Amino acid sequence: MLKYNLSYVDKCSLNKWTPLVEESRFSRKELHAKVFDAEILLPHKITEKGNVGGVVDSEGHFVIGSGWKENDEGVYDYDETNVVEDDAIAIYIGLFNPTWGHVITDGLKKLWYLHTDECKQLIANGAKVVYSTVFGEPFPEYERRIFELAVGKGVEDFVLLTEPTRFRTLIVPDNSIYLANGNLYFTKEYVQMIHLIQSRTKQPVENLPKKIYFTRCGLVKYEQEMGELSIMRLFHRLGYAIYAPERLSVDEQIALLKNCEKFVATEGSISHSSIFCKPNTKIVLLRKFDYFNKYSFLINEAAQLDVTYIDVHKTSARVKSDHWGPYYLYIGWNLVRWTKKCLFFLPYWLRPSYFWYCHRYDPFIVEKIRNRKFYHRLEDYTKKRQLRIVNKVLSKASDDQRDFYFDKYGILRS
Repeated sequence: MLKYNLSYVDKCSLNKWTPLVEESRFSRKELHAKVFDAEILLPHKITEKGNVGGVVDSEGHFVIGSGWKENDEGVYDYDETNVVEDDAIAIYIGLFNPTWGHVITDGLKKLWYLHTDECKQLIANGAKVVYSTVFGEPFPEYERRIFELAVGKGVEDFVLLTEPTRFRTLIVPDNSIYLANGNLYFTKEYVQMIHLIQSRTKQPVENLPKKIYFTRCGLVKYEQEMGELSIMRLFHRLGYAIYAPERLSVDEQIALLKNCEKFVATEGSISHSSIFCKPNTKIVLLRKFDYFNKYSFLINEAAQLDVTYIDVHKTSARVKSDHWGPYYLYIGWNLVRWTKKCLFFLPYWLRPSYFWYCHRYDPFIVEKIRNRKFYHRLEDYTKKRQLRIVNKVLSKASDDQRDFYFDKYGILRS
């Protein structure tokens, strides 16, 4: 049963929360597959309009729901003389984004159709299954594994489109996650895909911890959540097993989540993994910015979780993006009240991590000091120290000392 605890959210935000948590995100919408003749499928691009690409009908109109998201999609200019002609029936399973949170949400929203008898018959009769990706990049390993678990076969069995292509017939399934009236909604087909992925994971679930914390502290080159190290160490002292998910396989992550009774993470892509938790799992989402993540509300309800939100941020008002940060996290009164322990904690403005956080914004530091050798040496020492601490508390012993980071496409690399 879905539950929310907002006792540890700053009072200035509480009045915004009530209508958000009271509205259900479950949709009883019946999904279908639309059939179009002589349609053009445009690969993904980013323009001044945002994310564009998807299906264009024979009259030049964009097919809503065939691009990235309903509020961030559209058509771009293309040369009709360079459109590839393909006299085939094609089934379009969507645009895939390699960011982990989107892999396990938007990346699954059209795959339900592949499990229908109608689709299986079309494929048996020679229909192609086609898809596109952000910037035409191939799937990273973790996305390939999620796809394999969801579909039952590898992505290499399908066709990645990188050029505008016109098909004789194009079949476009409805989305099992869709945006309407400013909110994200999910249908039963999305939940069925999650259950299918859970059932196909091969990692054994014996002797796994009941309390787990997923950290991003190992991503020292990324610097999106600054100050998290002290929070991670606190949860380690509270008996939580600490994991850096980038060092785990997909099957290992899902096995941990299926088995745990308590799960903690900063809100965002890393916390969206809670979709694989069993119903009534106690989830703590550490808020790093004063915004409302639509995907979190959807996931909380789809997995039927018992969710507590805790404000742990002192993020600069200069941060305008709820995606890239950087954010500042610290042990404050909200977290102390949640632990129900008498903890000594430094004010955020006395913490060394806040010193580094402020340097990201100070024009004098950026222009006059940041390029000097001593500054780089000090910064490098701080990052290496953080990585040593993370490696000491990680629950999965590993000799893997690679530096992980996200490239410009959002793909996790090392």
